[in-house]
Amino acid sequence: ALQAKRDAVRVEPPAGAGATRLRLQFPNGTKVTRRFGRDETIGALRGFAEVHCADSGFPIASIGLSTSHPKRDYEDDAETLEAAGLHPQAALFVRDLDA
Repeated sequence: ALQAKRDAVRVEPPAGAGATRLRLQFPNGTKVTRRFGRDETIGALRGFAEVHCADSGFPIASIGLSTSHPKRDYEDDAETLEAAGLHPQAALFVRDLDA
C-alpha cells in the first residue's frame, strides 16, 4: 500500500502559476516546504505525507491535515488543492489521528 502511494507522488512542479507552495509541519516537529500542482488533490497530499513519515522513520497509519488560520480540517481526498483554498500557498499541520 505504501509503495502504491510512493508511486503516485508526482514530480515536484516548477514555481509558477500552476504550482501550490505548501509548508507541512509534521508531528515530530520537522517542516517540509514543497510545491504541488494546483490540480493535485488532498488525497495526493495525504499520500505524500504518509510516504514522508515512513521514509523518516515515524510511520503514521491515519494522517490528518489541517490549517490553524483559519482552523480547518481537510478530509475530502478528492478535493483539489485550489478548491480547498490552499493555492497559491499555505501552511498545514500533519497530525497522527491515532495518537
